[in-house]
Amino acid sequence: MATSTRNFRSPEPLAPATAWLGDGEAAWAAGLRTAARARLAAHGLPTAKAETWRHTNLNRLLALAPAPEAPGGTPALDHAPGLLAGEAVAARLVFVDGRLNPALSQLDELPAGLEIRPLAAVLGDGQAPEALAQEDATRPFHDLATALMSDGMVLELSPGTVLERPIECVHIALADEGAKAHHLRHLIRLGAESAADIVESRLTLGTGATLVNESTSIDLAAGAHLSLTRLYEGGAEDHGIRQSFARLDKGARLEAFVALLGGALNREEIVAEVVGETASCDLAGVYLLAGRQHGDVITEVTHAVPDTTSNQVFKGVLDDRAQAVFQGRVTVAPGAQGTDGRQLNKTLLLSDEAEIDTKPELEIYADDVKCAHGATTGALDEDALFYLRARGIPLARARHLLVEAFLTDALEGVTSAPLREALAARIQAWSAPEDAKGEEA
Repeated sequence: MATSTRNFRSPEPLAPATAWLGDGEAAWAAGLRTAARARLAAHGLPTAKAETWRHTNLNRLLALAPAPEAPGGTPALDHAPGLLAGEAVAARLVFVDGRLNPALSQLDELPAGLEIRPLAAVLGDGQAPEALAQEDATRPFHDLATALMSDGMVLELSPGTVLERPIECVHIALADEGAKAHHLRHLIRLGAESAADIVESRLTLGTGATLVNESTSIDLAAGAHLSLTRLYEGGAEDHGIRQSFARLDKGARLEAFVALLGGALNREEIVAEVVGETASCDLAGVYLLAGRQHGDVITEVTHAVPDTTSNQVFKGVLDDRAQAVFQGRVTVAPGAQGTDGRQLNKTLLLSDEAEIDTKPELEIYADDVKCAHGATTGALDEDALFYLRARGIPLARARHLLVEAFLTDALEGVTSAPLREALAARIQAWSAPEDAKGEEA
């Protein structure tokens, strides 16, 4: 795809690539960084003129982007809060300030057929994983993650391996002082007829400004099944950019659920290429924002072959002066007959100053398909509020009940009961502020 340089700005000069090389990195790793830096120099970082960034103010984020924290010692941390209990997981990876923390992780007794390695170790291997060389000049933050990658997860599941317990990945940013930026690359490969659940959560400890920029490559072989759940809990100075590039072979299935709870700027991009017949891609999520928080959800699903399906459902609740952006595109390639692609975005506005910019898109180049998209935006139902108030329920509690009901079905795609309960608790805490508890009718 051609990229207009008018839509991008030149990035601030980056430090020499060798400044960020770990000890013993292979020559190919330096080559990847150099190539990514060259693309950044040629195309720059996005401005508001770029279509998928048109409603997003990047000034603060761009000030953080080119300045990763130099590799240093292991930060002092004796606890890693996660969504799942330790005995409930097959493995746990804990990243602190962009680097894997072995002391907090659980990687000693992996199930048969599962291999997990930190990217920092892979960068010293003699041969590069093919997915690391992925290029896309239209996604400069992917190139930025490659140029400045500090660590990440390389996960491979052997053909026929079905994990009974999920894998948990916890990202923690320590923001006690100054601004920090962390750039990570992840690789996830599932062999034929294998299956895994991956649960990711991110949080910041402290009040300093942070940027976490991640790019994940996902390869699902024939008949593979990946369930991916992500929770992002951001503070007033947190900035997060996450990009996922998935490839689905014949009969493969991807189920992804994303929960964005806060953050100064929080962006989730999911790009899926459905290249095998009978493959399916289900994307869902919620975004809950207040104050002056900003959240982006960008999805692109391409049906490249016949008889494939996709379904997208994203719901959001915005309060105060929060802003959200949803841009979803479903493309049906020529010859991809029998495609079934659906997309829905619903947003609830709790304030007259909250804003949602939504743009669902369908591009269809085949004539035997079932495709639909839609978007709705509105306030709380005044009749429903009156009904609840008339029965003695305080206003804040009534609003909370209606918000919770609006979001309940969005969690139906989370198949794990403990995980669904953990996410529901986070959502309930967001929609029921402490000062609303005990309010009189």
